[in-house]
Amino acid sequence: MDSSRSCMVARAFAVAGFCAAGLFGSGCATVVNGRTQAVTVTSEPAGARVFIESQLVGVTPARLELSRRDAHIVLRLEKHGFSPQEISLKRSVSGWLWGDAGLGGNPVSCQGLDSAGSCPALLATNVGIFMLIDFITGAAYAHPGVVRVMLKPLGF
Repeated sequence: MDSSRSCMVARAFAVAGFCAAGLFGSGCATVVNGRTQAVTVTSEPAGARVFIESQLVGVTPARLELSRRDAHIVLRLEKHGFSPQEISLKRSVSGWLWGDAGLGGNPVSCQGLDSAGSCPALLATNVGIFMLIDFITGAAYAHPGVVRVMLKPLGF
């Protein structure tokens, strides 16, 4: 096979690899965390209705499956004889993003490159793609796993 034909074949494989990575690839946090997170909501006393944006989502103790992408989740708890309470969930960044750096920055992915000088750019691109996937899917974020609310009786 002549060099121009082998170059075309190599490019075709590279394009196919990038397309497959885009379709099937995911960052470390996406694999480990997923796009949703279970959050347990408890109240004292139990039996409070839990609302998100005026939609009833459970009664305490409740296990809610919440989207990691949603940055502004406000829970409202209501129980007869008690003052309603609103709690804003504070979202944080998942520690699993370090896995993106470990996987994407793995020098083994540089094997087969024509030039060792192109390895740092490839590694940076890999890390960037993995992190981008995690931020787009929301897997880069974490909500608190447990929310505890002390309801106050009316008149206090």
